[in-house]
Amino acid sequence: MTIHASHRRLFRELIRSGRSRPRANRAPIATQVRDIILSGKLSNTDAENAALFLKSQRTYNILLDRYNPLHDLTAEEHIKATARRVGLNMPVEVKESE
Repeated sequence: MTIHASHRRLFRELIRSGRSRPRANRAPIATQVRDIILSGKLSNTDAENAALFLKSQRTYNILLDRYNPLHDLTAEEHIKATARRVGLNMPVEVKESE
């Protein structure tokens, strides 16, 4: 059975999008996608849409990291980073001893 170019593109995009994850986490997904492609249940249009989605998600994450570096911080870290950005330091909290 021949694999269409759109199916190959989907599989390559899947591999590219999973590079940031550990190999153990991406192997089952790649195996399932490979099985779906080889079974012939995936149309060319669906494969192209899936490949485009994976590529768009990768681009979105890159842009989010570049232009919004505070998006993955906790609330406290976000407040400290924002204060540093305008030239202020957060006051040191005094812990009451028992």
